[in-house]
Amino acid sequence: MHALVIGGTGMLKRVSMWLCEQGFHVSIIGRDEVKLENVKRESAIPENITCLPLDYHNDDDVKLAIKSTIVQNGPITLVVAWVHASAKDMLSFICREVDLSSETYNVFHILGSKASRIPAQKIGGTRCSYHRIILGFILEDTYGRWLTHEEISDGVIKGIESKCDEWIVGRVEPWELRPTW
Repeated sequence: MHALVIGGTGMLKRVSMWLCEQGFHVSIIGRDEVKLENVKRESAIPENITCLPLDYHNDDDVKLAIKSTIVQNGPITLVVAWVHASAKDMLSFICREVDLSSETYNVFHILGSKASRIPAQKIGGTRCSYHRIILGFILEDTYGRWLTHEEISDGVIKGIESKCDEWIVGRVEPWELRPTW
């Protein structure tokens, strides 16, 4: 089993390490080589992590890295992706690359709370099972606050385990109590 995690050194760091513990070889795309190496060093099974230091805005680098990690670690069966809006087509691009070598795979697309107001769009081909994990907020008394990294990781892990088409971490309603900062 081989997982590709985009954004797996910050708020998804614990997800990357959890996937290792579940028996996956985990390839992590990230811009910060130091953060990538920290995840590997802190993992209980560092030999099951491949660091892919690159900027996912560069299609050629992403394509080369995916091909290389597939050759080294086998077909990708799971993608967990936190991709910024500045690279909105990157996940589709990644799925096209994964389609070339994987029979079937799951994509868990991590999205901000605004995604709860937008209908889901299918990403990936017929081999891809697409799932959305929407990050909401926590309501404490009369005010809302954003999720902590720990709450995000725990919620994403539960979303992956559930295999639901859509999973919400925290809450997205009442919308007017959503934090604004």
